[in-house]
Amino acid sequence: MRTKFVLLLIVAGILWAFIIPIGAAAFYSWITLFRPQDFVYTPLPNIVPISFAVLAISFLIGYVRGIIRLKWNKGVSYMLLILLISFISALYSPTSQWALKTFIKILKIIMPSVLISLIISTDKDFKLIVWTFALSVGVWAVQSAAYGIMKGGAVTSMAIGGQMSDRNDFTVGVLMTFPLLYYLGLNARKKVIKWVLLLFSAMSCICIIVSNSRGAMLGLFLVLLINFTRKGTKKWRNICIILIGVPLLIHFIPKYAIERLQTVQLGTEQTEGSAR
Repeated sequence: MRTKFVLLLIVAGILWAFIIPIGAAAFYSWITLFRPQDFVYTPLPNIVPISFAVLAISFLIGYVRGIIRLKWNKGVSYMLLILLISFISALYSPTSQWALKTFIKILKIIMPSVLISLIISTDKDFKLIVWTFALSVGVWAVQSAAYGIMKGGAVTSMAIGGQMSDRNDFTVGVLMTFPLLYYLGLNARKKVIKWVLLLFSAMSCICIIVSNSRGAMLGLFLVLLINFTRKGTKKWRNICIILIGVPLLIHFIPKYAIERLQTVQLGTEQTEGSAR
């Protein structure tokens, strides 16, 4: 059932991509972030090259039709600067042959993002990409959190494939996605959508804890602090809530997570291998 549903989404995404270029951008982002071939239990061929080809063809068709308005932005400048620095570093590296091969991989990852960023010209386009980012990683976070809760303990290898194959890399993505889910939930007009997105936000936090990743758990505290004390909110009220709420919530944090964090020694050399 899961395989059939994902295949239906892929076919619909390809058709949508050929209609409007921003649809191709959303489709490519969904394929690379959600990784449907890992989400289903039935092996599927690598769809990333196909989605990139669809993105390139849709871009050319849109450019010929005159429906694409390229819009330069800071993100494009930063990404091109990253590529330039990476190329120079690889070129003058002591192991330049190996480094240049790695640069090609970086180029394949970043250039589609440059293309996508250039064709985002309206608020509607921007919101579509944000929704794609948030839900693509959010679904994985919810599944991972549910798996950890049902297992009833720290889950260093969730055995669900896909983005959970390396928990540290995955939890970085979850930390980056949490603000998107949270803001979309706060700004949603329909109550059902609002509560679903806020539930996704809460499950993302649980996902970080059950992953038992020390860096991710410390990062979660920082992300929550930044989001709840950001400009434009009732900052002092939120700070009081944090000061009162955190001590109470500590009792609900699993013992294994507390023990994991205690392996990080402050102000001295780390003795535990992974912490070092």
